[in-house]
Amino acid sequence: MKLLKLKPYLKKSKKYNNGNSPIYISLIKDRKQALISVGHAVPAEAWNELEGRVYETKPRITAIQKGTYTTGELEMYRKQYSKAKVLNNAKTINREIENKLAELTLLQTNERATHGRLDTKSIKKKFDLNPNLDRSKNFLIYADKLQDNLLQVGKIGTYKRYKTVLKRLKEYVKDKPLPFQDITYQFLNEYENHLIIKKLKTNSVHNHFKTIRAIYNESVKEEIIPQDKNPFVKFKLKKEITSKKEKLNTEEIKKIESLDLVKGSLLWDCRNYFIFSFNLGGIRIGDLLKLKWNNITPDGRLDYYMAKTGGFRSVIISDKAREILSEYFIETADTSSFIFPMLDSEMNYDDPLTLFNQVSAKTALVNKYLKKIAAKAEIKKNLTTHIARHSFSDIARKKKVSIHDIKNILGHSSIKITEGYMSNFDLESQDKAMVDTLNF
Repeated sequence: MKLLKLKPYLKKSKKYNNGNSPIYISLIKDRKQALISVGHAVPAEAWNELEGRVYETKPRITAIQKGTYTTGELEMYRKQYSKAKVLNNAKTINREIENKLAELTLLQTNERATHGRLDTKSIKKKFDLNPNLDRSKNFLIYADKLQDNLLQVGKIGTYKRYKTVLKRLKEYVKDKPLPFQDITYQFLNEYENHLIIKKLKTNSVHNHFKTIRAIYNESVKEEIIPQDKNPFVKFKLKKEITSKKEKLNTEEIKKIESLDLVKGSLLWDCRNYFIFSFNLGGIRIGDLLKLKWNNITPDGRLDYYMAKTGGFRSVIISDKAREILSEYFIETADTSSFIFPMLDSEMNYDDPLTLFNQVSAKTALVNKYLKKIAAKAEIKKNLTTHIARHSFSDIARKKKVSIHDIKNILGHSSIKITEGYMSNFDLESQDKAMVDTLNF
């Protein structure tokens, strides 16, 4: 008795909002078909139709193809290959395809030996019900899929956080399967103790469990696990310890502005980035470095989408910010080129992970030079790009700007976030309250 024909294929007729299509394993026998989801979706340009896999390297015309195909066919492949995409998680996806094929082949072999019959419907049913093969019941595999989805939609910061958290969790369970039902209140307590013994700080422990909880809650939303089995109903995360938010006052800002720096030097550039950020209501460095000339509107505003939240932000360009922009303006510059010269406008940043890594590297460089700027200005604070945001918030608060307006300028989604963000700024008011209370 022959085994079912197994074939990986991309279902291009089905497309998600991001343009990707799902990958399936097709089971065919006696003209009947069943589909097993691989759990990944990719753009059509990433799919190698001949191999039934995603491209792991950029494809090229081989010597065999040159000797086999007609000129027209070769031209067709050249066009196809020129559009081919290589995904960062290509090896992971292909390994998942191969695992599915191996599991289905083994299941068929066992089924044929035990029952002496094979059909697409029964094999799919047994595959879906087998706890050893049902990958949706394994928390770690489910989490890996969510992690890959984050990469595909460009949420790189969250993707990297998931990767760090899951790596440590996998080490704890020694890379063994972790069924959802094993994640109990007791398991979470034991894992928390393990992280504390490993000397992780309170905030780090909090962030690890916050991520695990987010993954678990997503599985509840997808109805993989019922809400009444959710251990996070009882398990409470350790409270985050509020850290001191460094900030500059107006005099310190003026000191940085008045430094005599060589025009065109990296110190001069980094000073400009910091002052520009401060004058644009604390625009984050990751967003600042990616600004292009087409982000500037004809009516003198800066419109952009924040990488951290995805929210839209529109802010008026102040006079000082406009002066800084004039230093970088080139008459012949393309509107789609970067305003500031840290990222190469000629480089292809279609891959969000490549862009994220470049921005991270450049941010580290800017922060390194801000330390030198602080020393030159005789400011004894750990100057970083984010302090521009803290400084703007604190100075706005002292000038009695409403918290509603500060919220909108910072791009926060709620007043509560802004209140938490600024909670340790108002030390002067706190000190005065203490002195007044004790003055009797």
